[in-house]
Amino acid sequence: MNFKEVKRKCAVRGCRNRTSVALSRVREFGESVLICRECLADAAEAVFPFEGEEPAAEENPANENPAGENEPEGVGYTCDVCNRVLGSKSALTQHKKTHEPS
Repeated sequence: MNFKEVKRKCAVRGCRNRTSVALSRVREFGESVLICRECLADAAEAVFPFEGEEPAAEENPANENPAGENEPEGVGYTCDVCNRVLGSKSALTQHKKTHEPS
């Protein structure tokens, strides 16, 4: 997923923000989705509601093997930043790049 801040109106009905984020699966932003940060945060909260405190990294069972070393087939590799489970070590390596500052 590629992100780029643009000076365009948010595509969410009723939103009047003029600074949006263009979201695109490819590097070209011609057919991208335009949404402001506030609407994006609202959408994320609606899809993934926050419930209580987040467990500490040492208490998180999904993070037992953060490097994803020698995991059995079919289990996957867990990102040590966001706990997303990916199917291969190369996918995990690519995913970790999304957490790096631009």
